[in-house]
Amino acid sequence: TVSSSNPYYKSVDGVLMTKDGKTLVTYPCGKTDSSYTVPDTVITLEKNSFEWNNNLKKVTLPNGLRSILWYSFSNCESLEEIVIPDSVVDIDLGCFNYCDKLKKATIGKGITRMEESFAYCDSLREVYFRGDLPEDYDHMLYCEVSSQTVYYPKNNPTWKNGSIKLGFCKQGQGDFLR
Repeated sequence: TVSSSNPYYKSVDGVLMTKDGKTLVTYPCGKTDSSYTVPDTVITLEKNSFEWNNNLKKVTLPNGLRSILWYSFSNCESLEEIVIPDSVVDIDLGCFNYCDKLKKATIGKGITRMEESFAYCDSLREVYFRGDLPEDYDHMLYCEVSSQTVYYPKNNPTWKNGSIKLGFCKQGQGDFLR
């Protein structure tokens, strides 16, 4: 718990947040819930905020979220799917690394930077980009699973017909993103 007189932090249902509610600092790795909805006030997920939580299967991110910082969801072994809202512009290094059961990720239209964000997700098979190729995409989907496919908007010139360095992933296009 956090004292109500603490000028910097508060606890909301056991989750540590900044006093103004704009940053989710820590979701306890021992929390046993299988799903969690990040409050609408949150614009930043702090470094390591969900790391090592092995109970969460689903996390719903708010439309106003802007940044997902280093290793936020790293080693969340039960996480199955993630939808990154269009409002997110930055997914830092290692944010979803080693999420062993993550099968599908949808990346919103606002992303401008992703850095090795989905490395070693052994079950990840589908990654859907709703918008342009991020300006900074250094090994954004580095993986060793050859059956992974990346989908992006058809006829979008930023994707250069799939000639980008994603890691070891297949690439495809889809009309579903229009």
